[in-house]
Amino acid sequence: MALVIQTASSAIGGKRSVDAGADILVAQGRETGGHVRGMVANLPPIPGVLNVAGSVQVLAAGGISDGRWLAAALCLGASGVVIGTRFLATPESTAHSEYIVLRNAEADRWPAEGYPGNRTRHRSGEMVAMRGSAPFVTVP
Repeated sequence: MALVIQTASSAIGGKRSVDAGADILVAQGRETGGHVRGMVANLPPIPGVLNVAGSVQVLAAGGISDGRWLAAALCLGASGVVIGTRFLATPESTAHSEYIVLRNAEADRWPAEGYPGNRTRHRSGEMVAMRGSAPFVTVP
């Protein structure tokens, strides 16, 4: 049996997903990588999504990089968290040993340009994760 896991950045999106048959909801905020529709931080969507989830489990995603964020998500009612980018910096990661994830300088222009395409939503030059000792460079 396959599970349908759907992201939601608001109660409206969560309700649509539940009505469509989602098995698990991932409440996500602006810090989430990948396909993001929400424009608020990662914690505010959690209660709204929980309010419409019914018996559907709700996970939290976006900017969760340590136990404090996990605890915050659990305190808000999430059943767990989804963590992605943070794991690139772990010793177990199969990413290149000099891999660095920087938040793209284009990000500050993204909202000003009406959210074109699927660019990262983070502040310019802010480090997300790092493996190895590669020097930091500013990405224009």
